[in-house]
Amino acid sequence: MRNANHWYSVNGMIVNSTKHHAMILGSTDHKFSLTAEDSLDLLGTTIDKDLNFNKHIPQVCTKVNNELSVIIRFHKLIDNATNKLKLYNAFIVPNFQYCSTVLHFCSSTDRDKIEALNKRAQRVVLDDHTASYNKLLDKAHAISLYNKRIHNMLNIIYKCLQWENYQSILEMF
Repeated sequence: MRNANHWYSVNGMIVNSTKHHAMILGSTDHKFSLTAEDSLDLLGTTIDKDLNFNKHIPQVCTKVNNELSVIIRFHKLIDNATNKLKLYNAFIVPNFQYCSTVLHFCSSTDRDKIEALNKRAQRVVLDDHTASYNKLLDKAHAISLYNKRIHNMLNIIYKCLQWENYQSILEMF
């Protein structure tokens, strides 16, 4: 804590001690001057000390359920599946996609939970309560959340491998 405060003052920053938080990943016998918390909210993602996201996934599910309930309540005002699909893509999908590369490593139970919620959302949006999940995804021109996370990770890896080419392209402009 002292080292951090010293660094702040040397670099002309004002310390707000009420915003200092600590979390210990793993186990240690070392005593810290800050109280270690079991989880922290960082940029909209709840990270817990075990890095299993057991606290974050229910928050995502709650947000998605709330937004889905709005679509359900106003289904008579939304005239067709195309408009519902636009609302789904604008308001529901971002909740599943935010920080998805990190969330990919959550427990299989949580992974199944958000996939089932996506299936439910697709059923509501497409007004199809009998089709399989894969058929629903085809109708929505989408892929499963699991496959989307894999796609995002591969995209990140590709960009990292192409970093030098990317930098040279930026230098042209």
